[in-house]
Amino acid sequence: YVDCSENPSYDERTCVALIEDDKGGQYPLTIVQKAWCSIMEFEDSEMEQACVEAFDTDGDGKLTFYEAASVKDMSRLDLEGKNITSFAEFYHFTNATLPDDLFARTGIKRMFFHLHQPVSSGKRTFMNCTGLTDVNMGWKLTVQDQAFMGCTGLKNVDASVCGESAFEGC
Repeated sequence: YVDCSENPSYDERTCVALIEDDKGGQYPLTIVQKAWCSIMEFEDSEMEQACVEAFDTDGDGKLTFYEAASVKDMSRLDLEGKNITSFAEFYHFTNATLPDDLFARTGIKRMFFHLHQPVSSGKRTFMNCTGLTDVNMGWKLTVQDQAFMGCTGLKNVDASVCGESAFEGC
C-alpha cells in the first residue's frame, strides 16, 4: 500500500509506503523528494561554505539542488586550508567530474558518489587522505593515476580502475 499525494508546488514531496514483512507485520517507509529549488543541507559546514562560494549562481548565499546538478567543473572548488571531513552530498552534483588533487591531503573521511552517474576521479584526487574510510562509489567510478594512493584507511572499493598506482599504499 502506498499513500502518495501529488504536490504541484515547488515544495518537497513526501510518500509513505507500508512495507509488509513475511510475518504480516507492517512498517512505514517515508520517502522525501526535495524540490529543485530546495536548499541543500550539508553534513560538513566547511564543505558547504566552499560549495556556496564556488557554485551559488543566484548569489543568495545558499546552494539549491538545481545549482548542484548544474555544476560540470568542480575545479572552481577551493578546499585549501579547509578542514573538510565529509562530502556526502557529492551525489547531488550529477554532472560533475573530480579534478586532479581536489581532496589530496585533506581530512576527508566520507565521500558518496551517485550510484547511476558515471564519475571520473582526477589524478591524485584523494592522495594521502589517510582518514578516508567510507567511500560509496556505486559502480561507475573510473579511478585515475594515484587517485587513492596512500589512503591507508580504505576498506572496500568497487570501481573501474584504469590509473597507474591508483590504490598504492592502501
